[in-house]
Amino acid sequence: MSLNEHDLEPPWKRRFRVDTIVSARIAVREPSRGLVVSNPTGVYQLHAWDVPTGRLSELTHESNGRLFALLAPDGRHVYSFVDQEGSERGHYVRLPWDGGPEIDLTPDLPPYTSLDLTLAGASPRGCFSYADADGYHVYRLDQLDTDGPVVRDLTTRDRPLSRPTLSADGAYLAVAVAQTPSRTYSSVVILDTDTAEEVGRMDADPHTSLQPILFAPAPDDPRLLVTSNRSGWLRPLLWNIRRDVYQGLLLGELEGDVVPLDWSSDGREILLRQWLRAEQQLYVYEIKPGRLRRLDHPSGSFGFSVSFFTDAGAYFSAPWRDLCLVERCRVCPPPDWARPQQWTADARCAERRHRSARPALAFGHLSIV
Repeated sequence: MSLNEHDLEPPWKRRFRVDTIVSARIAVREPSRGLVVSNPTGVYQLHAWDVPTGRLSELTHESNGRLFALLAPDGRHVYSFVDQEGSERGHYVRLPWDGGPEIDLTPDLPPYTSLDLTLAGASPRGCFSYADADGYHVYRLDQLDTDGPVVRDLTTRDRPLSRPTLSADGAYLAVAVAQTPSRTYSSVVILDTDTAEEVGRMDADPHTSLQPILFAPAPDDPRLLVTSNRSGWLRPLLWNIRRDVYQGLLLGELEGDVVPLDWSSDGREILLRQWLRAEQQLYVYEIKPGRLRRLDHPSGSFGFSVSFFTDAGAYFSAPWRDLCLVERCRVCPPPDWARPQQWTADARCAERRHRSARPALAFGHLSIV
């Protein structure tokens, strides 16, 4: 039996070329459409994900690859940052989910560095921030669903800003503003996106940092998830910006950092991620009774940006590098072809069996084919 080039390659090299899903999302208002960032060709590219069939269609074909992207709530467009040959300076662009030419969203701005674009869930509005010699800027993008998006400089500050987040209707923007130039401590500021007026603020003591995470999904819902490190661990707070009242979540004796990842579509539940001793665990928090439920899924580390809610349950990237569906309180067991081979002591190479024969979607798992 002759050995091919792949068999002769050192196992440690093969390990670094294993297909990996680094990001995935399903459109909020069109759950049949999703977006995946993966590297089946060896370079990370954006892929349109047809959720019912599990089929992936490559959207970008760049030699340097592309990692950052957002999917529009209606699933029609993908938003991404394109830099100049790895310079990390460039512009945000929009491309159709089903393929087509890109549109530069900020053609009149000089190249900038930014990876914090955020979209309103129920409005064709977005925002992003970047810094230059003149300060820290937040820009508003309007009419994102048209061929001529409108760009507006919303605010400029002399202190560092966090990634902004928009309310579902795009009426309000939340951003953390550093209390010190070193970003050590920060407050959360709420801006009216039409007038740029500050309409709310959450301050903390001098040794606490607050970060806005995500507004509730309904357009008329004024609740905002915020994290605080006052206890020494990151902990979620639920802030009603209209009434200016907030409350902590009832987490009992739960240790480690606990960060909110997503809302359920009805705004009654919150998906949480606990991070303790290098392992991550998902929980669902029911707001009305104040009840915490631990989701049953494989232990380990499953990444930062892959966990999210759908009506079926919570998705997350599992240790075997497939996207798994946790149906409320149980995990769909992975099929045999989705599991890695046993790692050998010398190679520790997680290449999977039956690559050429396996289906694209089975048992709620998305896999690269």
